[in-house]
Amino acid sequence: KARLMADIDLQEKPWKSIGTDSKKYAGEFDGNNHVVANLHINANANDSGFFGATAAGFVVSDLTLTNVDISSTKSYVGGLVGVLRGNVENCKIEGLTLSGASYVGGITGKTEGNVTISDSSVIGTLTQNVITSNGEYSGGLVGQSSANPCAIRNCNAENLVLSGTQRVGGAVGDMSDVSMMIVNTFAKDISITANRYVGGLCYS
Repeated sequence: KARLMADIDLQEKPWKSIGTDSKKYAGEFDGNNHVVANLHINANANDSGFFGATAAGFVVSDLTLTNVDISSTKSYVGGLVGVLRGNVENCKIEGLTLSGASYVGGITGKTEGNVTISDSSVIGTLTQNVITSNGEYSGGLVGQSSANPCAIRNCNAENLVLSGTQRVGGAVGDMSDVSMMIVNTFAKDISITANRYVGGLCYS
């Protein structure tokens, strides 16, 4: 288990995502109500975020990220986690610019396995509020959910500009063919651009 003991300013220096598809991060990360500022990633591989790919049993809690800038030529891009397996509790992202080939979301690009996201938010600022998928699946919180089951509780996405070719939603880009529960969760002041398959909260 890891615990953050102080605020950290990454100063926009290149960040290597924690965990990959072949070596998923399976621990617990306690943000301890601290802030990680100025996260910058420029990637040419899948699974980009503060965490790249996580395994079942993963938990991240009480963490705030500010001024997040992630650009990838590949897929599975999330402000917090590229591909999420496990739980996100009381995490916030304030100010973000994300782009990827597909599967792009404010918290995570894609969920798999058994996932719960609770008491968390993604809020754009005047200068950083864009989530772009150059293909499909773009969402204020989650790009696409393949988790079964998946629960999103007490979360919000606000002040964001979302785009993708299709399957774009204010909170969740797509939740097709899974058991998903969205409770007390909203998307507010969201602009969406897509060719088809659009949802104010989610597309299913």
